[in-house]
Amino acid sequence: MVVQQGRAPFIGTSAVSAQESRRAELHLVETTYEPPRELCGRSRWERRYTVYLRITDAAVVCDAVVGDILIKTLEAVFRQQGAH
Repeated sequence: MVVQQGRAPFIGTSAVSAQESRRAELHLVETTYEPPRELCGRSRWERRYTVYLRITDAAVVCDAVVGDILIKTLEAVFRQQGAH
């Protein structure tokens, strides 16, 4: 939100809404859109690649866990069948 204090030409940004402010000299000028800040100076393709890499890592870990559970379950089933 952009606020103007009194009649001063200075215009600054504030996270406080005009309704929350108890100061009469603050007036709402306009609501602004602030674009997302760059994270650590990375470019768009680097951020996208990082997201894809994290998703891939999560999929690999989930696959390993599910595969391990499945193998242990099948081994237990085969042992029980062999015991009969």
